Amino acid sequence: MGQFKNKLYEALNALVGDNDLERRLSIAAGPLTQLQDRDIPEEYRPRFAALKASLPKASLGCDPNYVPAQMSEREARDLSERILRLFFDAMGGL
Repeated sequence: MGQFKNKLYEALNALVGDNDLERRLSIAAGPLTQLQDRDIPEEYRPRFAALKASLPKASLGCDPNYVPAQMSEREARDLSERILRLFFDAMGGL
């Protein structure tokens, strides 16, 4: 579960950055898309699969012309909250 928690933490850390929310979500997608099924505890696999399907398809790379995924403010907030809830659940709650 260590790798799972670490990647969720990296994603959460990206969400509290200085950029606009769509760009932060694009950055957060990077560590989450690196996770393999073996890294994800069984009880989180369905939720994580649904979350991963909602993430921007390409994470922010080194390309200076990269344009973050376009989504509504509500979609971006909802996706951010899902990442946060998954992180809290994986850490055992508050």
